[in-house]
Amino acid sequence: MTYAGPAEWSFRQLILHYAHLCKAAGGVDAFLLSSEHPRLTTLRSGAGTYPFVDALADLAAEVRGALGNDVRLSYGADWSEYFGHHPDDGSGDGPTGRPGGASPTSAPILPAARTRSPA
Repeated sequence: MTYAGPAEWSFRQLILHYAHLCKAAGGVDAFLLSSEHPRLTTLRSGAGTYPFVDALADLAAEVRGALGNDVRLSYGADWSEYFGHHPDDGSGDGPTGRPGGASPTSAPILPAARTRSPA
């Protein structure tokens, strides 16, 4: 397998490398993008803006493109991520870190039309 991208090592490149290895090995039923990054999933660049969560959603779409629609994709949240993000900075974000109360990691990584329910 040959890599043809930037000459750097990054989280994105690592995950895509594993996705392509899975494809080259004949495919998989499920793929875990990563797990337990509470410091990254709660990091904001502004009120209600979570860059790592957005990047993880973009990465999931790239992995989906590599592995196909039949592969289940997931992110393994740390137990504290299920509770949601409660910023203590007076930003006025919702009760779980985003306007309207959605946790940064509670929403599906991909739109429902592109994900599969567990069997």
